Amino acid sequence: LLLGGAVVSGRVQTGVCVVGDELYIMPINQTCTIKSIFLNNISVDAAVVGQAVEISVTGLDDDPINVLKVGQVLCDINRPVPLAREIEARIQTFDSLKIPMIKGTQLNCHHQNVELSAIISKLVSLESSSQTKNNGKKGKQQQSSLVEGSDIKVKKKRRPRRIGKNESGVIRLKFVQPICIEKYEDNKQLGRFVLRTNGDTVASGMVLKISKAGK
Repeated sequence: LLLGGAVVSGRVQTGVCVVGDELYIMPINQTCTIKSIFLNNISVDAAVVGQAVEISVTGLDDDPINVLKVGQVLCDINRPVPLAREIEARIQTFDSLKIPMIKGTQLNCHHQNVELSAIISKLVSLESSSQTKNNGKKGKQQQSSLVEGSDIKVKKKRRPRRIGKNESGVIRLKFVQPICIEKYEDNKQLGRFVLRTNGDTVASGMVLKISKAGK
């Protein structure tokens, strides 16, 4: 912490930040101003996508020690990151999933530097690829393609009772508290996540729709 301000560290996920920019801190809904930017301990005037930086900010309404936490997002004051209580997402499960997912399944959602509890509120669809598989195997490339939303054609089973291991589907996921998250089509970095249970990573996902907190 600095006198009259604070230093935060993170990676620029989209756009450019410049010394003097006024930014919005989500989800605490406070504004701040960039006082200085450090890249590899060197002072710079701006930072771009992909760079890991330390940013000195001023203008916080409250004591930084009390309000700043890991996982918060600095964003454009005119386009704050959505704060969501529930999302609809396409997921790809892995072989590590021992118990099929059903409505009511509780999981840990890992998104950027945040991990919080979530519950499956609805199984929207179960998807199966119509693409021919070599040697009857679903390779990593195909699994990735389903999650990334490629041109592979899929057949959908509406409102399935379960989603098992090595399957792709669409679910609704409800968080125990609001989370800063984007649709994948708007921001690839902030629009993807992984699901864990009992220490195992059991699925990855991309956000299709957002139900904003308070709605």
